[in-house]
Amino acid sequence: MGGASFWYNRVAGIAVRMSALNIVAEAPEGTTAISAMVVDAFGGFALGELIMNGTPEQRFWAKVDKDGPPWNGTPCWLWTGCKNPRGYGRFWLGTRMEAAHRVAYIWRYGTIPSHLETDHLCRNTSCVNPAHHSQVTHKENVDRGFAGFHMKVKSRQQTHCKQEHLYTERNTMYRRDGTRNCRACS
Repeated sequence: MGGASFWYNRVAGIAVRMSALNIVAEAPEGTTAISAMVVDAFGGFALGELIMNGTPEQRFWAKVDKDGPPWNGTPCWLWTGCKNPRGYGRFWLGTRMEAAHRVAYIWRYGTIPSHLETDHLCRNTSCVNPAHHSQVTHKENVDRGFAGFHMKVKSRQQTHCKQEHLYTERNTMYRRDGTRNCRACS
């Protein structure tokens, strides 16, 4: 990058020349000021300060609306902060971005084993209500989710296998997970 001093913003995925940053000499007492480059809607750059007030818990819960749509007798707690393209909440915790629903779950119930994921039982990706999540394997999470549902629906709509054998009662074998196979191909 030509010998100039650069700062790389991993979250935004952009490199910024250090001389372009607005270095904040003093932050108001009780706050942390971080110089940040913000990409505007037209792809240009604008300087801005990200000021984080309070504890991580205070910052987190300030971004939660507990009056969401009901599921199983309790309301969804909607994340109103930063979200990824699929609608899952993102929260800056310590030194990295975390999934907001995982943060809420860990704060309520403790750690999540590395081989498990949290599944949104309410199917609302912006919900952070720990009561609406459960620990499941990756396979179970995918099977329960939209992708798994979509694949099963697509499979049920097919009238022929990949080798063009017709799915009939006699030529179809059903598996425990709800999928089917062609007997002629098996």
